[in-house]
Amino acid sequence: MALAFLLAILIGAFLLALPAANTNGQWRDAVSALFTATSATCVTGLSVIDVGSELTRFGQIVLITLIQLGGLGVTTFGTFLLVLIGRRLSVQNEFVLMDAYGVEAVKGIRALLLWTIGFTLLFEGIGTLLLWARYMAPHPSLPLPYDPWTALYYAVFHAVSAFCNAGFSLHRDSLIAFQHDPVYLFTISILVVAGGLGFLVHYNLVTIKFWRRNRMTRGRITLHTKVVLIATSVLILLGFVFTLLLETPHTLKDLPFADKLVCAFSHGISARTAGFNVVPMGDIQEATRFITALLMLIGGSPGSAAGGI
Repeated sequence: MALAFLLAILIGAFLLALPAANTNGQWRDAVSALFTATSATCVTGLSVIDVGSELTRFGQIVLITLIQLGGLGVTTFGTFLLVLIGRRLSVQNEFVLMDAYGVEAVKGIRALLLWTIGFTLLFEGIGTLLLWARYMAPHPSLPLPYDPWTALYYAVFHAVSAFCNAGFSLHRDSLIAFQHDPVYLFTISILVVAGGLGFLVHYNLVTIKFWRRNRMTRGRITLHTKVVLIATSVLILLGFVFTLLLETPHTLKDLPFADKLVCAFSHGISARTAGFNVVPMGDIQEATRFITALLMLIGGSPGSAAGGI
């Protein structure tokens, strides 16, 4: 698995260094290309370049492809292609997937794999449609509405980046321009949470037959799912409350109360691993930085696209 990630990073770095990937038409230096490719593949979200203005469409597509590979897992995606063309999974492939998903039994690994890909595409597709509608609407501080194809492109990029908890944005100031757009911020936040819960949690929940009375045939919510759902709910609430209390007199002071609530909610979610920002991070209070750092350390759940412990 480590070799697969390394290969993806090296190929991505080479593609990002090409003149065709950069708006100035010149080769990008190897260090910044490698840094950006690593950050995208490992869904870290750090960048030393302005993705929206310094990368061409080709470069941005390379970047979002690396993010998608990193969010799903290079090994997961590669194995899915084998399943797609009808190849039988080898014992080695099955054990690699078991390790990647943290499961101890081979039974159902193929179904889990297909579910992972399908769920990812479904959520990203729904997110794309919602964001597409926002990019097609007028905006007070952005040159919106975009034409349909540009709007779709921006929607796909940000939906994938949000679900994979990558935090890359085509906007220079991340999502600060959308402080007054609750639909946009809620869509991004839901995608971040969905990607951060982990595929095992989603798979467990959708395979339970809640309508059946017999516990043996109904299935059960696993301990892992319970812990993840409770921990996620608590962390979202704490992040929201602390951000609202600490930043209302500062970075949120000029916003209407409803926008304060939405921005505090979005910041508390994004801080755990996604990296989008809805307020200027250089202006937040020291206490907020400390809380944000704790949320980053904790991160998302095991087996998800998120980082953290």
